[in-house]
Amino acid sequence: MSGIEFQNHRVDIECEVVSGSAPESPDTRVVTVNPFVPSLYGADSYTPNGAFPTMTLLQALGDDAFMKFESERHAALEASRVLWPKVRMLFQYYLQGNTKMFTRIAQQQFGLTWEPSTSHERTTVAYQAMGTATVVITGTTGATSSNIIGRFSRKHSAAIKRHRDHLLTFRRRGQSSANLERDVFTELNRFIEHHESWEMGLLERFFRPSDKSAFEELVLYRDEFSLVRDLYQQGFELACKCLWPLIAAQNSVKRGNPDDFGEVHPDRVPEKQRPKNLDKFDKTSQCLQDRICGTSSRLGADRKALLKTKPPPENTILGTRQHITTSRQAAFVKR
Repeated sequence: MSGIEFQNHRVDIECEVVSGSAPESPDTRVVTVNPFVPSLYGADSYTPNGAFPTMTLLQALGDDAFMKFESERHAALEASRVLWPKVRMLFQYYLQGNTKMFTRIAQQQFGLTWEPSTSHERTTVAYQAMGTATVVITGTTGATSSNIIGRFSRKHSAAIKRHRDHLLTFRRRGQSSANLERDVFTELNRFIEHHESWEMGLLERFFRPSDKSAFEELVLYRDEFSLVRDLYQQGFELACKCLWPLIAAQNSVKRGNPDDFGEVHPDRVPEKQRPKNLDKFDKTSQCLQDRICGTSSRLGADRKALLKTKPPPENTILGTRQHITTSRQAAFVKR
């Protein structure tokens, strides 16, 4: 083996490459070479489900879903590589308040034909650019974000027109949200930089219901548990801090006041912790964050203990960097 960084890591194997049409010997040991596809951890031939990465996806998704998955995945990779750096530059100037450079980048890189002269206009341009990139990166199949954002937008617009308290609440809270806005952008950028570590989590959106059980025994042969755990944990914490606009819009539409949570609460929320206003809701969401953080820490400790006590099977699938192909043909490597 050679190379420290993942993109430079190489696994050199002395072996004979045999075509997929050749008969399989019972004593053949097989090495699959795609850490981007769920695989059978103990596979020592290409017969069981999960032994061949490309065929695994074809069999589980079917031709149409596989091609759609491939199309969205390649679009996401291209957006991460080409579009996101431009969005990141634009948003950094937006956060810095550098209106001159913000306008220049918006016009040169995004084809904006007018000059955003107000804070509201610059905010709109910045978040539209961010939204365009992130939608491509996270994909559209099975996604519910557009529905959530659409419902919030309609309720928020209606609440602003009908209830002055709603507008005042957003103005007051918006003035103190600069740090949160910066934190969200920083974490989103980190999330996109590590796109390869979580992208296969989108596979479930393409599964047919009858085929999901076939993947219960398969794993992604990657050692990025800590990274993905941290992305989830930090993303969850920030998501909790960003819930208040949705809650405020719902409260205003239903009860005429963004701070009015009504009398109906989930039974699992203790009476003393039931929010009476948005400030109390912030504290409630913080308690939930603390619980999730504690759970994540225990998961990390459990995983370390498992790695120390349970050695890998003798016939281990080795992963190297190789993109998924749409070919139906697969080759196996004979040691």
